[in-house]
Amino acid sequence: MLIFEKYNIIMPNKVHIEYSCFDIDDNLLYMPTKINMTNLKTGKVEAVSSEEFAKIRGDKESWSLSDDAFIEFRDIGPRGDKAFIEDLKYAVSQNNFAPSWPKFLSTLVNGSLFALITARGHAPETFKNGVKWIIDNILTDDQKQDMYLHLKSYIKLFGGLEDADKYPSIPDLNNFSQNELVERYLDICEYYGVTY
Repeated sequence: MLIFEKYNIIMPNKVHIEYSCFDIDDNLLYMPTKINMTNLKTGKVEAVSSEEFAKIRGDKESWSLSDDAFIEFRDIGPRGDKAFIEDLKYAVSQNNFAPSWPKFLSTLVNGSLFALITARGHAPETFKNGVKWIIDNILTDDQKQDMYLHLKSYIKLFGGLEDADKYPSIPDLNNFSQNELVERYLDICEYYGVTY
């Protein structure tokens, strides 16, 4: 199921504000994270993809969830809080982009507010770190410049000119996600791991 909605707010002075909500698995990326299922015919635990899980989860005669079925979908599994970023990097390296990926990149470049809403149970900071990796490693320098200009425009609208003036006109594009303005933006976006 695709969870993506675009909300528009038109303010009296014709300012257009947009925010979006995205699901991660099979909507932004086809992640390699496995779900542990017990094959009731063999008695063995098998790690299956989310795509395979969608096909077999209703077959109660052949499959059941193991006790640690979703352990890799949380920060407490064998890979700890590294699981999400490792799987994110792998999915990107394999070009395993799902339908909402281009819109998500556009959302970042435009500096639009967003929420990640997922059944995963990672901490909000884990998701935020994943978004930072995307900003630093996927966005081009031109896209980062555009993002920065949009963020400065929003600061002028909502924080005042004096607030916007404290940010340099040309940002350092190395470790761009560490930029104070980008950090401020990412802090006001939301990251909901439903099972967190």
